Amino acid sequence: MKIILRGAMIGVVIGIIVSILNSYMFAEGVYYPMSPYSTSGAYFYEHLSETTTFVIALIVWSLIGIVSVLAGKIFMKEDWSILKMTATHFGTIFIFFLPLSILGGWYPLKLSAILSFIIIFIIIYFVIWAILLTINMYRIKRINNELKS
Repeated sequence: MKIILRGAMIGVVIGIIVSILNSYMFAEGVYYPMSPYSTSGAYFYEHLSETTTFVIALIVWSLIGIVSVLAGKIFMKEDWSILKMTATHFGTIFIFFLPLSILGGWYPLKLSAILSFIIIFIIIYFVIWAILLTINMYRIKRINNELKS
């Protein structure tokens, strides 16, 4: 339960930061938790109150955080190869993140937007993966050196 709450909080914090930055850059001084130009955002702003739209955004951000934290547990599998863990993690994150990002109003439901999402997702995923792999390889090397001493 603690890990789910932590994931939800991380998701909300990151979601709020991203929405503030997007609103600051693109919304001319108006705060939008979801882009009003996205499919979901346009629908929610037209049919729901701003408060309800914000609550939906909070729920989506929470779910993104929860999925991310729980999917991180895949890397705890000691009997799996790094390739199997990475492929499983990538697939899990992608399967949940794509619909949540559309529902959260980050992307419109258009083929071009989905293709750009896929490209951006792959780039960001593997940059983060490479950084974390490098950090962990350094930690393993340091531990091995300490064990040799």
